[in-house]
Amino acid sequence: MVALKNDTDLSTLIIQSKETLRAIPDKGLGFSELVRRGEFSFSQLPKVSFNYLGQLDSNSDARDQGIRMLNAHSGDASSKDNQDEMALIVNAEVRQMKLQVSIASQLDETQTTAFIEQFDAALRAVVSHSITAANPQGIKTLSDIEIGVLVNEADAPIEWFFFPPGGGGAESYLQSIAPKISAPCYCFNNIYAAQEKPKGSLAYDYYQFQTLALQYAIHLKKLKPSGPYRIFGWSFGATLALEVAKLLQNEGGTVEHLVFVDPCFDYAAMHDEVFALHPEFSHLEPDRINYHYQNDPAFSSTAKVTLFSAGCAVEVAQSDSLELQLSSHIINRYLDKNQNLIEEAMQPSQVQVFTMKGSHNSWVKT
Repeated sequence: MVALKNDTDLSTLIIQSKETLRAIPDKGLGFSELVRRGEFSFSQLPKVSFNYLGQLDSNSDARDQGIRMLNAHSGDASSKDNQDEMALIVNAEVRQMKLQVSIASQLDETQTTAFIEQFDAALRAVVSHSITAANPQGIKTLSDIEIGVLVNEADAPIEWFFFPPGGGGAESYLQSIAPKISAPCYCFNNIYAAQEKPKGSLAYDYYQFQTLALQYAIHLKKLKPSGPYRIFGWSFGATLALEVAKLLQNEGGTVEHLVFVDPCFDYAAMHDEVFALHPEFSHLEPDRINYHYQNDPAFSSTAKVTLFSAGCAVEVAQSDSLELQLSSHIINRYLDKNQNLIEEAMQPSQVQVFTMKGSHNSWVKT
């Protein structure tokens, strides 16, 4: 039994459904097993049955043996005298590359017709949206890649979750801070970095920190269904960690500790400062996900917040690409900003600030 959240945005609805279902171990248990164990009863269910039977004619072994599904009517599957308690029964299957849906209803004719029309319209909208999303490149989601790596595995709950920087994934922590923590910790990979995002594609327009956080929160809660949660993020990963913490807290979870390493809060303001000082970059487009991130300075949390700020500048080499030079200049703007402008992103109840020996990039080697 899965609670799938409704959402007016089709991309979010499809992705949340996909990630939630894929996060279920071994595809879950049948509801009958929960009834047998006394945890639920059928009377608690709405009188609606939905069965997706799969692609029935896709078995290559059967085809090789000359066995195939027929579309011919096979007669009634059960006696017409049988009484079914279900108000609606929806069965769907793919046969001969076509999705076929049958609906049996005990509602009155007006209600039945309205349901069929709305079901048909919603299904066509999902199909149309999915076809559009698939061109070009489509949208990868977190379950399409290796989600992350468990470090210090033990017979104990995971204590720390590490969120990746913009240019890396779990490997950013595997040879540095993660092994130094005695407790189990989980280092997430970076679905945003793995995603092709050509301008004009759905992925380019869709992905932002809030939509990324929805996926990471699903898999984090699979790994640790209840808090307290300890969350670590570096750079890009700090903003992502903050958005995941918001989701966990809004759903009633306890976020115990947030660690931010040289976060880029209020990135748009720093970007604009650099453009004013360095007009040679003015023809470059901003880093979309960071520049358009909507800060929420009103967000408050009782979590302990530890913030590590860079202790020196990132070297800007003339041999670097203009995009890399711009990024380095933006990162260096935070050196003289109080607490990396955390007050623009949240209102922490308690915060400890430390200055690292290294720069935004080199701290991990110190």
